Amino acid sequence: MAHVSAIAVLAGPLVANNLALSGMSLSDTIMAGRLSRLDLAAVAVGNGLWMLFFLFGLGVLMAMSPSAAHAVGDKRYRQVGVYCRQTLWLSQALALLLFFGLRGAANLLEPMGIEPSVAPVTRGYL
Repeated sequence: MAHVSAIAVLAGPLVANNLALSGMSLSDTIMAGRLSRLDLAAVAVGNGLWMLFFLFGLGVLMAMSPSAAHAVGDKRYRQVGVYCRQTLWLSQALALLLFFGLRGAANLLEPMGIEPSVAPVTRGYL
């Protein structure tokens, strides 16, 4: 039973984070849906594109958890700090890369087949 409560304590922030991300998309969709079909379409396309970039960055950064856990299991506690610092630097580099990548991807909406009337609104949303 102690394991269940320990896991619940660790899972709490992750659950809150996922609910916040879903809530942002939900609130954007609700607000855009009250404006027009064009805005709703732009938010749907923008959320999909943004989520692609977000999950790529998240997937890269999640590699730190097993590395740190392995170091803790081997009782190499100083190595955990090294992994954390490297991940912080990597997160900043990824943020810049993904920021400019997302801006560049916004210019590829029409070649991807997004309707020409939706593309400029999607660029504004992104």
